[in-house]
Amino acid sequence: MNWLWHGSTDVVFKTDTERKKDKLKKSILIFFGSAVFVVLVAAFFLMLSYDFDISNVIGSGSGEVMGENNSFVVKKVKGEENILMYCTDDDEKKVTFLVAVRFDMTEKEIKVLPISVKDKIFTFNTKKVNASKCFSEAGELQLVKSAETYMGIEFDKYIGCKEGSVEGITANFQPLQMEFEKDMTFKRDSDTVVFEEGTHELSDDAVVKLLTYSSGEGENEFRGEVLLQMFRQYFNETSVENRNIIYSNIISQTDSNISIVDFTSYKDCIVVLSSDSVKKKYIVCEDISDFKE
Repeated sequence: MNWLWHGSTDVVFKTDTERKKDKLKKSILIFFGSAVFVVLVAAFFLMLSYDFDISNVIGSGSGEVMGENNSFVVKKVKGEENILMYCTDDDEKKVTFLVAVRFDMTEKEIKVLPISVKDKIFTFNTKKVNASKCFSEAGELQLVKSAETYMGIEFDKYIGCKEGSVEGITANFQPLQMEFEKDMTFKRDSDTVVFEEGTHELSDDAVVKLLTYSSGEGENEFRGEVLLQMFRQYFNETSVENRNIIYSNIISQTDSNISIVDFTSYKDCIVVLSSDSVKKKYIVCEDISDFKE
């Protein structure tokens, strides 16, 4: 019979059988401990491949995934968000483009309403002024507030940039393809640009001109179509996989209250917008009532 010393007073005697059982228990514990460690490591790399989103692993019901390097589950997303987008001259004194955008993820619908930057439709210090007056006197927050009062809605977020920053922003994506149904002329001051009927691949400089230059009757509707075409083309699998880099590049060249936390929460919506399997509606609104419906 073997004995073991435990403490200063107690002597514990164990048989060979009991000692073998203890060794077996210890071996079993070591085995399961190692197994748990291996499972945890495997789970870590699995979650890493799915962007640390557990719902990407278990799926969302549809089973649709996209992306070559990473798999992104196309989920059933809901909710809506209003965003005010604007562009200014490089001196940041004059607003040259202003548009309200609504992302309705429940209906899979994107609405845009270009807003006049010339007309005195905003209220500032009890007076009716245009967008440039609001912005130059009190900045983007006043522009957002005045737009909210004018439209009778609340803008959850805003994003704006100088015309010169458009090149850096559009550089994150492939050149914009635009279909012109007829010959169109765009003017501002002494500069004139003409686009013939047909499909054109637009340079960064051309994009900002289409959004800010005058083109006569129906120019607001055309500007809305340009923006929607940007949404159609810029939301794609490549932009989903590189979304964090793209966000950093864009946000560094803009003024916005869209934080990295906000942007991270948009991931599922971005996946839906980028998926060819999801049918989406793109609408240019004629007036405020259409936008609010």
